[in-house]
Amino acid sequence: MAQLHSQVLHVLHNSPGLYPYGDKTRIARDVANLLSVITTLKHQVARFMYDDGRSQLLFQLEGTVEIVYKGLTIVEKRRERERERERERKRERGKRRREEKEQRKEEERIGKR
Repeated sequence: MAQLHSQVLHVLHNSPGLYPYGDKTRIARDVANLLSVITTLKHQVARFMYDDGRSQLLFQLEGTVEIVYKGLTIVEKRRERERERERERKRERGKRRREEKEQRKEEERIGKR
């Protein structure tokens, strides 16, 4: 984490035109702590455009923060729904095959009369 802290601190101190953030050491420490816990976030400097046309370089975090809902993350929940949909599709295909087989048997039975 020390390396991550120094990387963030380097960006905060060495990005020309970056918004003049206050306590850069504290920001770097807090961001490094956050990035060590939420590994899906990445830090970067990006240009922000104001409504009046002015622009400013800002330090930002970008990525996905996993949300836990009913004991599962959103990604896990989505996968679970997809698996359930696939099971339902398989049940439907099996049902159609059984119905088609029954229909063929019925047609064969009628044809033998």
